[in-house]
Amino acid sequence: MELVVEFGDETLQQHILYELSVVARIITRQTTPLAIEKIIVPTDYLNQINSFQQDHYEPSCRGIKSLAKMLDLPDYYIIVISPDLYTGHYDIYQRFFVYLHEIYHVLNRKQIKEPSTPSISEMIYYTNLCSLFDEYVANRDALRVLETVFAENRDDIFQSVERDLKAFVLILQDERFVEDLEEKLKQFQIHEDLPKFLQNIRKDFSEISLTTVFVFSIVDHFPRFKRYLPAAQASEFVNKETLALMNYFRQKYEQRDFDLRDGLDVMDGFMTNFGTRFDDALEVGTYQLQTDSSK
Repeated sequence: MELVVEFGDETLQQHILYELSVVARIITRQTTPLAIEKIIVPTDYLNQINSFQQDHYEPSCRGIKSLAKMLDLPDYYIIVISPDLYTGHYDIYQRFFVYLHEIYHVLNRKQIKEPSTPSISEMIYYTNLCSLFDEYVANRDALRVLETVFAENRDDIFQSVERDLKAFVLILQDERFVEDLEEKLKQFQIHEDLPKFLQNIRKDFSEISLTTVFVFSIVDHFPRFKRYLPAAQASEFVNKETLALMNYFRQKYEQRDFDLRDGLDVMDGFMTNFGTRFDDALEVGTYQLQTDSSK
């Protein structure tokens, strides 16, 4: 596996290479072989990602900041890490969490298999279900290993994770997401263009769903942070449908059960938070955002 650091002066590059060498040792100790060809810290994060893939990658401009991306190429994987991770805003625990999170994305490619189905609507649900469960598993496994690597620094880990958790809860409480989705639902009622509607809500769905998974995976791993749940549940997007999906992920993870064929109903319920329900004609239902009274 090749470690490439293009960002920073010589001193910083040597420091980054040392951290990545620790990550490389963790990778070699995995019982499941991982075909990670390269870990690279480029000077231009987005251009580097887009140079490896045809789909143009655009990170969030409002929610979770993209700090690394695992690229699933035909014969191997590449992990691209943003130079922003080394600009002083992130501590060593956050950096190692990012490294480990991407490693577990690679591992999950072997564990989490999207169920085969001839149904287009089921395929949409399974794709989103598997993607979000992948994030949940990667988060919890990364936190588990982080505690092992820094076993003597658990209090520092708690402080670092708590800072991230507070930021995630604030994202869930951002009323602009609700306003954006309500406006896009109104627009859809006028133009009735399904592909356009789905494209318009894609970023909102991604940011809210990922943030929700981050909040609940942290609380599930560190029960000491349950005090943050009331603030998270004040969000318009955290209702009984959301809690059902998070409970489903928690049970699957704790049982190490990666068969998600029984998860269609919970994913269907969760996606109604974003005004969507699919049938095989790819028609969008008339469901509105859930309100406090329906939680």
